[in-house]
Amino acid sequence: MVMLAIYPGSTAKRVCEVIGLDKAPASRTLHTLHGRGLVQNTGVNGRTWSLSPSGKHLHDKILVVALQREASLLIDFTPGEKEQLLVFLRRMMARLPELNQGVSEED
Repeated sequence: MVMLAIYPGSTAKRVCEVIGLDKAPASRTLHTLHGRGLVQNTGVNGRTWSLSPSGKHLHDKILVVALQREASLLIDFTPGEKEQLLVFLRRMMARLPELNQGVSEED
């Protein structure tokens, strides 16, 4: 949902590239969210996805709670430590495509 809030009109493939998920579970999740009325097919080919008004509302509610929890978790970190944590997390995220190569649902 966060991905679609930031990049509305994304394809399932693009979602996978950005967040490092296999396409099959990501597609299933999109279809589940669609069934719950939280996302909608957009574009002429119906292959792109965006949050529905209900999905935007839920995303915004979740975001407020997530940001509050993040602030609580990081309260004892200095600004420099927070930046260093982000550096580490970005390095980890950069490895996701490599990690997911050759992984299938049967594994």
